Amino acid sequence: MILLETVIQLAGGISKNVFVLSIPDYGFTPFGKTDQEKISSELIQYNIINKRIALELNVSWFNITDISEKGLLEPNLVAKDGLHPSEEQYQLWVKCIYQEIKKKIN
Repeated sequence: MILLETVIQLAGGISKNVFVLSIPDYGFTPFGKTDQEKISSELIQYNIINKRIALELNVSWFNITDISEKGLLEPNLVAKDGLHPSEEQYQLWVKCIYQEIKKKIN
């Protein structure tokens, strides 16, 4: 919470100038698939807290985790190292964020 409060201060004290992303689920990558259940369970708990804090501080929160969960079925969403998001996955995140922002301003 302290980190997010600091970021808001650095954004001129304006919480709408800040946003938070959920943590992508690396359990759906070749690297994490053997521990997928544990990884996913822990990330779900983390993202619940992450979202709660963001909303308490009136900061926009975007769920990108569901995109990362396609990593094993769509290998093009995982970088060549078998762990990190690919450029294509980052593009999907941006599209998701853009669509949510567009809904808020229309």
